Amino acid sequence: MSQSLTTSNEYTSLTADLAWHTNIAVTRTSERSVAENRELYDLALRGLQCLSSWSVQVLDTFTWKLAHCADEHTNRECPKDAENYERATRYNYTPEERCALIRLVTMIKSVQTQLLRLETNYSEAIRRSVYLDLHGLLNHFRNLLIKASNKKKEKIKLNRLVHALQATCADQAVVDAVEADLLMTGSSNSVGKSGWGGRPVSAKASAQNSLTSGSNSTLAKAAESMASTPIRRVGPSSTQLYLVRTMLELMIDQASPAAKYHSLRKELDGTTMVAIETFLKNSFYWPYLLNFSGTFGLFAVELVCSSTSAL
Repeated sequence: MSQSLTTSNEYTSLTADLAWHTNIAVTRTSERSVAENRELYDLALRGLQCLSSWSVQVLDTFTWKLAHCADEHTNRECPKDAENYERATRYNYTPEERCALIRLVTMIKSVQTQLLRLETNYSEAIRRSVYLDLHGLLNHFRNLLIKASNKKKEKIKLNRLVHALQATCADQAVVDAVEADLLMTGSSNSVGKSGWGGRPVSAKASAQNSLTSGSNSTLAKAAESMASTPIRRVGPSSTQLYLVRTMLELMIDQASPAAKYHSLRKELDGTTMVAIETFLKNSFYWPYLLNFSGTFGLFAVELVCSSTSAL
């Protein structure tokens, strides 16, 4: 309970920001800008982090008390024949500790309520911001795609990995447009191979214009098409996010278990390294943010309900 003052200051600051954005949302008549979506994204992340931190404080206190039950020596009011549960809860908390826990639980419930009140707004802002960050990184890699004229072995491997990133995260609307263009430029004799959307693709389009094995001009054109995609409120699936993070880690990991990728790090410039590391750091929170209501409902509500039994 030594962190009560810090927690109280965090709560005051957070609730003030939540209230301000709630008032803005009520009176808003136009669509939010990119910067405003980013503010809501940051506020949602901050709220989840505070809920997590405060819930851990409650859990740590409750766990420590269970492991160090009271007895007649530590608490004169504890009878010798008290039940184990009474030793762990009823006689194991001082009045100051009870008040601090009650305040902390109240803070958690209060922040939960305020976040849930604008769940739709936060969820939309999160998805738009995630979409922007993900495609911003892919656009950063466009230069790597265009520089495919370098025939160095490591550079070719890096380009193929970038192509895989593009194919994994491409917006389906863009995928359909690129595939249609590949069909137009391919031969008229279909051999029954499936394209990205499950439709037949000609042998020439499949062999020469694939995003994972196609010509440099086609790859550059596909990347250019992806770069012009409008910001949508669609986040990546859990599988897409896992694959993207895995491929990016392969790029920068010096001790990669995949021997053919261990030398890719030296092919990346400083700007690209910073972009990848920043993306990996930020995207760690995306599964929790994209499942916004489920996240704080899972770790906060259940924890509060279980810990209040000690009070």
